[in-house]
Amino acid sequence: MTESKSLLKIENLTTIFSGFKALNDVSLELFQGQALGLVGPNGSGKTTLVNTVCGLYKPAHGHITLEGLNITGKRPHDIARAGINRTFQIPKPFRDLSVYENVAVSSIHSKNRTSIPEILRKVNLADCANYPIEKLTASQQKRLDLARALALDPKVIFVDELAAGLTPTELTEVAEMLANFRQNGIALIVVEHLMGFLEQVVDSVFVLSAGKGIFSGSLRDALSDEEVKRVFLGGAHDA
Repeated sequence: MTESKSLLKIENLTTIFSGFKALNDVSLELFQGQALGLVGPNGSGKTTLVNTVCGLYKPAHGHITLEGLNITGKRPHDIARAGINRTFQIPKPFRDLSVYENVAVSSIHSKNRTSIPEILRKVNLADCANYPIEKLTASQQKRLDLARALALDPKVIFVDELAAGLTPTELTEVAEMLANFRQNGIALIVVEHLMGFLEQVVDSVFVLSAGKGIFSGSLRDALSDEEVKRVFLGGAHDA
């Protein structure tokens, strides 16, 4: 796929907590249909970057634009409506609602109102539409999280450690789903520790360390980069 249309641009993004720079002058650009791996040791700022772009945290400095629209500091629901959505490391469905109803709630503010059965088909949950949440496996709950993200017709999805705890067969299934999303023009930022899964999904990676971007390029080159190898030797708690 030719990556030509710029979707998301992050410029000099800095997020500060009580004087501590959890993100320090981070810049990256994402293109239509691209899949970018966001990697780094615990404490590197991956979660902070996701939460800042998605509006949960306010940046101290820098700019975030989506197709040229300045979304810096906007509220999370406004950013979601503009075209950026996400999954979570631990899925957070409405537990009193069925699979179908969970996606229906997420689709209320969608501009295009893609049919819910079609969304469920895209994540291989069509046969589970009427299931209560407690009947879903861990893998199915993660795919429901993807369905809820799709329900707002996003241009960009942050995929946050989707692979954790999945079997090799499930990983392949999810990788194929993400590839189909990209074919439909959706760009992905994949936060992940499993390098084998990233190899199946992303074109390139952006490496964070102590809140700063230290590498941007192919996964193969990242794994042979001396600075990247050094920072992966340790790490504290994720920021």
